[in-house]
Amino acid sequence: MENQNGLIFRRILTFLLAVMALSVTSCADAGTEAEAEELYSVKIESQPTTEPVKTPDLQPAVTPIQTPDNPSGRNQKAETYQMKDWEKAYSEYLESFEDKDSCTYCFIYVDDDSIPELEIWRGALDSLLLTYHDGILDEVDIYRSGLYYIERGNLVCNESGNMGAYYDYVYTIQDGRWKQIGCGEFREDYENRTEDYIGFLYEWDGKSVTEEEYEQRLQDIYPEELSMEPEGHYYIYKDISSLLKTGAVASADHYYELIEADMTWTEAEAACRKWGGYLATITSWEEFEQIQEQIIQEEKTDIAFWIGAMHSREKGSYGFNCLEPGMDLGYDMHKLSNALWHGFWWEKPPDGEPSYKGLTEAGEKVEEGFVMMRYSNDDDRYYYWDMPDDILAARPSFTGKIGYILEYDGWRELPGMDYVKEWGKAYLEYLDSYDDRDRAEYAFIYVDDDDIPELAVDSGWASNSRVLTFHDNKVNALETYRFTIRYVEKEGLLVNSGSHLWEGFEDFYALRDGQWEQIGSGMFHELDELGNEGLFFEWEEEKVTEEEYDQRVNSIFPVEKEKLPAYLYTFDELYSILSGK
Repeated sequence: MENQNGLIFRRILTFLLAVMALSVTSCADAGTEAEAEELYSVKIESQPTTEPVKTPDLQPAVTPIQTPDNPSGRNQKAETYQMKDWEKAYSEYLESFEDKDSCTYCFIYVDDDSIPELEIWRGALDSLLLTYHDGILDEVDIYRSGLYYIERGNLVCNESGNMGAYYDYVYTIQDGRWKQIGCGEFREDYENRTEDYIGFLYEWDGKSVTEEEYEQRLQDIYPEELSMEPEGHYYIYKDISSLLKTGAVASADHYYELIEADMTWTEAEAACRKWGGYLATITSWEEFEQIQEQIIQEEKTDIAFWIGAMHSREKGSYGFNCLEPGMDLGYDMHKLSNALWHGFWWEKPPDGEPSYKGLTEAGEKVEEGFVMMRYSNDDDRYYYWDMPDDILAARPSFTGKIGYILEYDGWRELPGMDYVKEWGKAYLEYLDSYDDRDRAEYAFIYVDDDDIPELAVDSGWASNSRVLTFHDNKVNALETYRFTIRYVEKEGLLVNSGSHLWEGFEDFYALRDGQWEQIGSGMFHELDELGNEGLFFEWEEEKVTEEEYDQRVNSIFPVEKEKLPAYLYTFDELYSILSGK
């Protein structure tokens, strides 16, 4: 379904772009230079926007050009992180764990060594608790998630129950393995219950005992006054995996742009994708605190920011989800509540977020299904609130106080200038003879997996655009139509799609050893040869069904991974970067 939705979206986009192209072309044919103005400005550094955005079509005003240097070196993962044996053991265990993506994870310290135990929380029914010692990894089931422990006291109590039956199972770690040292169970005494009283029957290690004896046996081996529940942060799988492998959460090397714009959530989400990033998806406390610190440092706490989370009824499901790129519904915030829900929402009365529904400032009822971060002066931090998509229509008092958070998966660091001179000079020499050099816009993208970026060139016309690559001291150019270029980063795949009148096309290319090789070509029409209306498909000039077309696309191009170039630079700005002047 995910791939199919992506293909449908791309076809719709292709035909919409055709209409836009026709209007631009008609202006050109009339001998004018009128065009639909597009202001591109993506800022990875945390610098304030010079002008708030007033309409969804205009982005923040032009900002300082990204330089080849990392601005601060912050948030970088350790490039040479050496995994410890216990980290390798936990990581390998989780990689083969069938339900890893539907669990949350937390480190605790049960015994007094330096290696933490790892809780795998599988929801309300049960957890697993892992321990590692001298090459041994062992696990114990914690039923109904009733995990209590004495920190560094080497004691765990699984205390829980259901439907009138309860238990206290006590464990310790001995020679790297879990050992049960106490088994207490008690249940309702149904045979002797009265209308006013229900008693319990108690057992310890399989033998009948009184309530007082039960409590004493438990206290003898597990001093409950020292007991605690896990208090550390819980993580989803991608973050616990990253912590084990790199010592940092997955977002540690991500960068965020705080953009002030009176936009709907839908407009903000589309703007982020246009710039080659995405509306910030917050999946850990570390990421939340990093973003919050940036907002405070930039003195923007008076702004309420849209983030990449929404009620999934908007996507035909239920509950709130964090919209991770490449995932149809993202992460279910309810099912992964330990990591994505608790503590993030404004839950104080009388508001009690999320409220799912609310009132406009005019007193009318409105659905609230899109997530926004708002600052609380009471405790100097941000919280999540659910809001209507068109917040200004519902609450005009928010005018001038809305923004969104644009997230990038890491700093796009260009190689050092000595190295840039080789491929940069080659790109500049190529552009010297390019007719539309001064009117074009430029973007660095990474199509293949080397360290040299490709250069996407948008001519501004319906034709004469380019994607340049440099290999073996030579530039190879792929001529494209300007409608849409999409690519799969570092996998050597690119598609150029567009349309004219009632026909759309998709040309697929692979970049191999510096050469562009066409690997597929598809077309779709709104009219067949007899003039019948519909949607008709061809692949390599052979008529196919829509399902066959989709299958051919998916076999060569993973739609769920595709990205759009973010055209940032004029030629003068590009020249400044590549020449070092």
